[in-house]
Amino acid sequence: MAMVFCKGCGKEIHETATACPQCGAPQVTNNNQISNDAKLMLLVEYRKKSGWIAALLNWIIPGAGYMYCGRTFLGIAALLFIVAAYMTIGLLAMVFTPFLIIDGFLSARRYNKQLIVEHFGKTA
Repeated sequence: MAMVFCKGCGKEIHETATACPQCGAPQVTNNNQISNDAKLMLLVEYRKKSGWIAALLNWIIPGAGYMYCGRTFLGIAALLFIVAAYMTIGLLAMVFTPFLIIDGFLSARRYNKQLIVEHFGKTA
């Protein structure tokens, strides 16, 4: 009774399952297909976030890069902070923009490391 990973969502399912009970994705049982570990690696690569996109989003809309990386609460908090800063100190609030851009980039790296730890149980 071996367990394998779903090719659609990455959850563990029984090897004889024809479809994933979590997401409903059909499972291929043909031995000529790539291995289940390779599928999991492809799934993780597909779900990784780009640091450049997160940085660009934080530059255009403060906090949007965090939301892109799955940190919605932090993204909303950053947006509210920047709006409040503009309302109180005006254009001087632009001082915070480089920090948001850099941290957006780093936020994507943190997201990707966490994704690898969740699926493989080790740091890369």
